[in-house]
Amino acid sequence: MGLSNVSTNRLGSFNVCGYVLIGLAFLVLFYFTQRHSDHQLINLSIFRHKQFVLATTINMLITATMYGNTILIPLLVQIVLGKSTIVSAMTVLPGACLTGLLSTTSGRFYDIYPIRVLVGTGLIIDIIGTLGQAMIGANSSVLIITIFQTVRQFGLVTMLIPLQTQALSLLPNEIVPDAVASFNTFRQIAASFGTALIVAVVGIVNGIIHNPSSHLGIQSGFLLCLLLLIISLILSRQLYHKIEHPAH
Repeated sequence: MGLSNVSTNRLGSFNVCGYVLIGLAFLVLFYFTQRHSDHQLINLSIFRHKQFVLATTINMLITATMYGNTILIPLLVQIVLGKSTIVSAMTVLPGACLTGLLSTTSGRFYDIYPIRVLVGTGLIIDIIGTLGQAMIGANSSVLIITIFQTVRQFGLVTMLIPLQTQALSLLPNEIVPDAVASFNTFRQIAASFGTALIVAVVGIVNGIIHNPSSHLGIQSGFLLCLLLLIISLILSRQLYHKIEHPAH
């Protein structure tokens, strides 16, 4: 709620800082109650495994940009370019089709290529597509937007399933169910927070320039996505494949 209110309230207001602090307080309370509980909702020992935490964190950052992008593309096509909802849907259709076609095969790459290569390559492709999106202006064509969006989706589909495999493959079997539940929960949280944060940035920039239909706000949203992807690329250097460290 605090992040969602960023675009319409002052940063120091209760609707922003207050809700964020309340959320953090309950998160800390949840942690300590679970830690001393005989019937834990989630086995917190999963967070002692560095590769699980690392892969989950990278996945959260990528997911935030992915869901944020689904908001930015319609805003760009419909508000800035003035196109119809049909055109907006057609803009993301090729990337969606590509994701559907490749998602069943990308998991096989995990057994062939090192995880750093898979995730690093996917992130570089994603960064190229996002950088292209950040450079899109009010006079850009729908075709250019579609191409960059498809490039982004290609980068995403090459690494999302391998990342999930990496997060779970090095864990002891008895805590894998807790890890699966946590991984999926964090993914949904990242989708919500990422969307709220990116939309907030768009609203703040458009508020500063007093133009709610400006492409500058949307460009700032893409730049935020770009920043999150660069952070993910830096973190991905610490990933290692299971066969590289058999002792772990």
